[in-house]
Order: sequence, then C-alpha cells, then structure tokens
Amino acid sequence: MMKLATFDIFDTTLLRKCGSPEVVQPIVAHRLFPTDRCRREAFLAWRLTANGNAITSIYASAEEAGFDSYSTDSLMQAELNVEAEMLTANPMVQAKIKDYRKQGYVIKFVSDMYLPSDFLKRILIREQCALLDDEVIVSCEWEARKDNGSLYQRVRAAYHPKEWIHHGDNRWSDVTMARKNGVKAFLIDTQYTAIEQRILEAAQNLRDGWQLTWLVGISRTARLQQKNTPEAVFAADYIVPTYLPFVIDAIEEAKQQHIDCLQFLSRDGYIMLEMAKALAPTEVKLNYLFASRQSLRLAYLKNGNAETYLKIVDKHSLLSKNISDLLWQLQTTPKEMREKFGIEFSYRKIKNEVEEQDFLNKIFHHPQFTPYFKNKCKKACDLTIDYFRQEKIIGDTQHSMMVDVGWLGTSRLMLNHILKEHSYPEVPTYYLGVRADVLPRSNGDYIPYFRIGQLDTMATAVIEAYFSASPYPTTVGYHKEHTHIVPTFPDGKTYQENDVVRTNRETAINMAQMVKEIGTIDSHILYLWAKISIDSLAQLKDKVNLSPLTKVDASDIFVSLVKRLSLIELLNVIFLAGRVSGFDRGSLYYTLGNRFYRLVIPIHNLTSRCRSYIYRKLMR
Repeated sequence: MMKLATFDIFDTTLLRKCGSPEVVQPIVAHRLFPTDRCRREAFLAWRLTANGNAITSIYASAEEAGFDSYSTDSLMQAELNVEAEMLTANPMVQAKIKDYRKQGYVIKFVSDMYLPSDFLKRILIREQCALLDDEVIVSCEWEARKDNGSLYQRVRAAYHPKEWIHHGDNRWSDVTMARKNGVKAFLIDTQYTAIEQRILEAAQNLRDGWQLTWLVGISRTARLQQKNTPEAVFAADYIVPTYLPFVIDAIEEAKQQHIDCLQFLSRDGYIMLEMAKALAPTEVKLNYLFASRQSLRLAYLKNGNAETYLKIVDKHSLLSKNISDLLWQLQTTPKEMREKFGIEFSYRKIKNEVEEQDFLNKIFHHPQFTPYFKNKCKKACDLTIDYFRQEKIIGDTQHSMMVDVGWLGTSRLMLNHILKEHSYPEVPTYYLGVRADVLPRSNGDYIPYFRIGQLDTMATAVIEAYFSASPYPTTVGYHKEHTHIVPTFPDGKTYQENDVVRTNRETAINMAQMVKEIGTIDSHILYLWAKISIDSLAQLKDKVNLSPLTKVDASDIFVSLVKRLSLIELLNVIFLAGRVSGFDRGSLYYTLGNRFYRLVIPIHNLTSRCRSYIYRKLMR
C-alpha cells in the first residue's frame, strides 16, 4: 500500500504572478483585442458570465458571443497561454515535494479546477514540481470536488493509501474537508499580507483595477520566492512598490525629454539603478554616479564665502549644529584646526549667532586656514570636473538627468553651481519627493514624483536608511588612479554587501522583471501602488513586521532606525515626543505590538504637535 502525499495546485504548488484568476481574463481580452475596446468589453462580459465545470464547456458558448475573428479553440488557447505564462513555482512547496519523494511517498496533485490535467501537468513539470509519472487529479475530470469532500473519497477509493498527507492553502477545502475524510492535512500559507489586502481593496474601485491586482500578485510572488522571510516581505510590500513606479516614470520622462542617460546618485540611487537595469530600457542609458553632498561640498566652495556656505546648510543656519560634524563635512577636524593653524573652538555646539559668526570667520576669513582650505577646494573641484567629464555629464553631446530620493535639493544646488562656474549647462534632477522648502529651480530644474505634501515625511528615515541600503560607502571625494577618476570613500570603508542589501536587490530585480512583462501600465495605477504602500508604512496603518529595520543604523545621530525601547525611552517617546531612534513610530510599534500601539499613538501625535508648535515659536 502506498504512502501518498498530495498537493493542491493553485496558490499552493503554483502561484499566479497576476495574483488571481479574475485578472487572467482582462489580460486575455487585451491580448486578443489590443485596439478594439468594444470587443474587449464584450469578451470580458461574456467570460465573466460563462458557465462550465471545464474550460471546454466554458468556451462552448463562445461561438454565439460574436467573436468572429477567432475560432472557439483559438479563444480557449489564448486563455491557456496566459495561464501558462502567469504560473510559477512556489519554492517552499517545491522543497516539500522533494522531501516527500526522498521519504518514499507517491506524489499526486489534487485541485478543484476547470483547467485540464494534461495542461497543468506540463506546467508542473516545467516548474520542476512534478515528474512524468506523477498524476494530476482535477475536479472537472473526476466529477468530484475537494470542497465537499467527494474528491478525497474518490482518491481513497482508487488508491487505498495506508498513509495520506495533503498540503493546500484553503482552510476549508484543503484542511477541514481533508481531515473530515481521514487525511492528515497541513495548511500552506500563501495569503496576502495586510498591506497587499489594502491595495486589493483599492483595486476593486478602479476601472482598470486588474492592473493593480496584478502588481499585488507580483509582490506576493516575489516574497514567496524569497521564502517569505521578513526582509523579503518588507522589500516586496514596501520598497519595490514605492521605488519601482518612480523608476518607471523616470525612464518615461527621460524618453519624453530626449534625455540620453539617467544618472543614479549614490548611495540612494543604487537600488533604483538595479530596478532600472532589470527593466532594460533600450532608448536610455543608465549610470551609477558617485556623487554626494560630501563629495561635492568642497568643489562647490571653491570660490565660496560664508553666504555661499549657508545656502547648503539646512535651514540656512548653523544654530544647534555640532562643531565636529560641521568640520567633518568640510573635510577637517578640530584636532587639525588646532594643531596646524592654532584655531580653537570654545564651544562644541553652536548656540547663538555670535558663535555662528565666529565659526564662519575661522573658516572663511582666517589668514592661515582659509588659503589652505581654498586650495583644497580648488583641487577637489578640478577632480570633480574631471569625474563629470569622464561620466559624460559634461563635454559630450549626451544629455543627462540625475535621479535621487530628493527632499531639499542640496546636491542639485551644488552640482549645478559647479557646472555653471565652469560654463557648462545645468543638469535636471528627478526626485522621489520634495520638502515644502525645496530649493527653487534657479538651482537647476527638478521634477518630483510625489509633489509637496504627497509623500509623508514620517517615512524619510526609513527611505534613506533602509529602502536605499547600498553596498557602497558614502562618496567623500575623488582621486586619480592611472588615467581614471575614482571615488574616495571614508577610511576603512569599502564595497560591502549584507543580507539586507542582497534581499532588497534580488527582490527588486525579480519584481522589475515581472512588471516589465506586463507591458504598458496606467501611470495612475503605478502611482496608487506607490502612494498606498508608502503611506501605510509611514503611518503604520497595517500590521507589519518591522524586525528588518532593527538591522541597520539610522544615521550619525541615531544608532538605530528601529529598536526595542526601554521603559524610560517608551515614556519619553509617548509623553514627550522625544527622539531616541531614526523612526520613533516604528520603535513604538516594534516594542508594543500592533494592538497597544494603536492605543498610545494618539498621545504621541498630540505631544509631537505640541513640541513642534513650541519649536516654531522659539525659532521666530
């Protein structure tokens, strides 16, 4: 007597990249009638109401539906072709099947399905889930179903297994009914996550919501193909849905504006570039540009003064800034200032306008340091110009556009200032989002994907520290190696990958390739995908596993992006709106869990508003 292991097919062994069978039909309609909306709508209306237990009986009525340009067989084959294209293996179930084979189990596949067994078997073999002698049992051919238990009864009567184990994703038909019929059953969880369900609900209210459903299906497929780890789930549900629509739009904008090359700025541009390469645009070149605020600052200050310097400082003020941080940005240290030039600072942090002016005087009006600093700036500027020429930003017929996360636009200001001082044309920038005080277009043209107020700033730290995780360190300058200009990294820092970077990249590439297969997608659908995803994370609307965010540093100010809060830190964040991590809302959520977070977040929001109000009053 056999030991039998059976597996459900759809949403268990095989996944639909488009998410659901309801999406297959509009895809078929668009393939059959790409330019004929009347026939597309007629086909959809007919297909949604056609009845039958098998695909042959469903399409039997197609002859009378008025699709004269296609035979019944060709219509049916079109649907089978789309199904075959959409189906891909679930690697976790694939591994289970292999394990059961090694243990001597006979493998069979059992499904309540209108598609024929020979078709499904070809797909299962193609996806390396089935062998040639494995049997595929479908309800339409056995005239029995799992959901009422009759198919389990028929299989038992046919094979009399001494042991029978079944795996499937449906709690009723694959678990409850299997157990009622004496089968040892296990649930395979391929359910949609909370944010995926939110987007699916939004899709129901859209005319072309099937495209949004398809995108959600791609998210689910990608995370399951990555074994559904917390890192893979976070990348598939938040990072790629936020960045990929932006990258697609950047490529389209480049085509419309006759831009030859998109320059993805380090480090934020790394994951965006990987997505763009997976999309493989033929009309636009792609390049990773080693340029950052730190690498551009000295070149920008070549002929600068205190006023020029303050233009690139946040809020155009040095108040509350740490001296060591400011000097590091200018590529010097308090020790060097003291030992080489005899310059001392009696304060660690600038507390008033007198100290601010003192700092500026020591940088821009010191008899020894200022000439030394200006010479350093000149060398940096020469190398920067050579690097720009090497990367064909200048001195070439190629037209470039920068791609960056955005916010204020300091890099755009510095880069275009350097270009203008050397009589080169400015380069526009395409941003994910901008702040309300974004620097004006007098510092270079820019286009935001999310306009002012559309991108929740609560997510800024997560976008910068986690979404944009890169194996490259920050670029601090340039140096010459033989005839090539290469980036300079901080001492001891080199190219280094980690699990976060790898998972983000692999998920991004996989999803970008699947999205490319869709073809043309409505830009509004893509925008909604991005908007709903990033808003959900910024406001923590949905249940989410934030453990991946504990694995990266936030910034030079906060060691942790998200952390488990101590009691004192918890009270500080809730009642005083204190800052203890890069993403304090996330730390609250991670510490308290979804339920208790909902109870305390109104208090945190109130104290945050009060603190902001007091700060604005004091700054006037």
